[in-house]
Amino acid sequence: MYYIPYMLLKNQLLDHSKAKLIVEGIEVYFEVDQETQKWTIKANIPFYLEEMSGAFIETIESLNYVKIHKARAFLKVFLEEGVVALSTEVSEITSFICFKESMKAFMELFDFWRSVVEDIVKNEEIYIS
Repeated sequence: MYYIPYMLLKNQLLDHSKAKLIVEGIEVYFEVDQETQKWTIKANIPFYLEEMSGAFIETIESLNYVKIHKARAFLKVFLEEGVVALSTEVSEITSFICFKESMKAFMELFDFWRSVVEDIVKNEEIYIS
């Protein structure tokens, strides 16, 4: 399931330390820190609302304080862009096995936090209606 994205990643990284792939329909960004050789994997969870109450802004911005220690991940809210970015750091993704395990864990985490963000948005839509 992850072999084609892995091969695309390896191809993109031949000349660069950054890459973007579509994994399970989601844009996923990869970047390696040249000094530490640690990888950052990031994907954006969009939220769209024409009107945002102060309570919604407070709730969505509270996600900035979420740290997922076991996965070395965190969330960052970009209110103006309408996205919550999920980022995680992994030691190595240059072998297929490591890539597959990292992506499986990341996508499960992404799906969970996407559902949380969607629930926050649904509650706001009910409140505004």
